[in-house]
Parts: sequence; C-alpha cells; structure tokens
Amino acid sequence: MAAGFNPRFADNCDLLTKLFRTHLLLRRALFLVSSLQSRRALLLAAVLISWWLLRTDGDRPEVIDQVEQHLPDFWATKWSSRTLAETGKPAYDLAAERVTHFRDDGSSEFELPVYHRHRQTEGPLTITALSGWSNETGDEILLTGEVEIISYAADGSNINQANMDELLLHPDDDFAETRSPVTITTREGVTRGVGMHVNSRLGTLVLLSNVKGRYERLSK
Repeated sequence: MAAGFNPRFADNCDLLTKLFRTHLLLRRALFLVSSLQSRRALLLAAVLISWWLLRTDGDRPEVIDQVEQHLPDFWATKWSSRTLAETGKPAYDLAAERVTHFRDDGSSEFELPVYHRHRQTEGPLTITALSGWSNETGDEILLTGEVEIISYAADGSNINQANMDELLLHPDDDFAETRSPVTITTREGVTRGVGMHVNSRLGTLVLLSNVKGRYERLSK
C-alpha cells in the first residue's frame, strides 16, 4: 500500500512572499535615506513600512479561511481495512484502489471501492462501485456509480445479483438502502423496482415502488 501526505503550505508560502516584499521595501527605503540623507526620506520609509505591516495583518484572516477549506491531508493506494464483530470474527472488509482522507470533517473518498460482508450461515456478500464516500466514524458508506451486489451461497455459487446507481450502507446495523432504480437477477428471473431496503440481520429485501418481474421455471 502506497501512501502520500499533502501538507498545508499556504501559510508558509504566503509568509515568505510577504517577507520578500517587505525586504524589497526596506531596501528601497534605505536607498532613499542614503541618497537623499534627509528626514523627509526617512519619514517616507517609515510610512511605507507601516502601511505594509497593516496590510499584512489585514490579509491574515483570509489565509486562515483558506486553511480551513475541505482539503485532503493524506491518501493511499491499494488500501484495505477489516472490521471485527463483537465475537472477534471478521464482520466486513472495505478496500479501494485509492482512498483520500479529509481532515476538516474526517470523511474519506474512495475510487473503485469493494465492500465484502462476512456471513456465518451463508456465503459472503460483495458490493462493488466506481466511487464511494464514508463519514468519519465509518457507520455510513455511500457507494455510487454502477453499484453491483452479488450474494453467494455457502458453497460459493452465485445466488443472486442486484444492480443500481447508488447504495447507502449502514455496516454496524447490517442495513442498506437506495432510492435508485434496482434490477435484481436470480436463477428464477429478473425483478425491477425503484428504491430498496435490505436488512441482513432479518434476511429481508424490500423493493419500495414500481415493482415488476419476469420469472421462469427452473430447468430440471
């Protein structure tokens, strides 16, 4: 796993720029003093320096506002994590080709995320997407773009598949929901609907509206 760090150089760069400009003003003031050798030149130099310092102080709040923007503080590639259940066994895995973390709110963004749910009595549940987002605590994971859910049987065979545009996961509650159109494909046929609630603890899947299906008898 490769990782990178993006430090905030806004303050330092801004300060260096202001110091450089102050240095130029001082040199200009000294040149006036040495060439004219008059109190008027010295007074002019003091006025210029005072004006510049006041302007520097006035710009400081703007710099602070820039630092507090939604900017990443680190990223990682080939990233993965595992969350354990209270029993100590794996509950779910979350992986991504790239993850970017944001310091201001603790959120993370994912590229090509893969969510893998471990189930005791059944095979695993795998969810893939083009992109994703997670809040700071990780109890909400939003997957977006070509979301695909594949549920496996205990023997590793594919039981059913669901496709949608986005899916909001609540990993700690074994619950998922979406308002997007959903297509569910099983061995028996295809079911379509708009909106879905999935409760893994209860073993229920509910399509919320516009439900249509096409079913075929299993071949012997």
